[in-house]
Amino acid sequence: MGRGKMLATMSLRINDIEDESNSLDHKKKQSLRLITELRLYRLETTRGEKAFSKCEKASTDTTKKSKRQEQLNQY
Repeated sequence: MGRGKMLATMSLRINDIEDESNSLDHKKKQSLRLITELRLYRLETTRGEKAFSKCEKASTDTTKKSKRQEQLNQY
């Protein structure tokens, strides 16, 4: 194999390795982005569930208070 052909082959291999590395970096960045989005979604839904349960609890508390008030008013 001539020197020029060997250099061309090595150059192609280096380009292939760089392309593969870039592809892996892209996939890694994409995976990290998805993981971050999932974490944010979980955080938002957890906050939403907590807020909903607080609202639900507050509404049941006011319902209980109004029922008690009605019972007191009956007497």
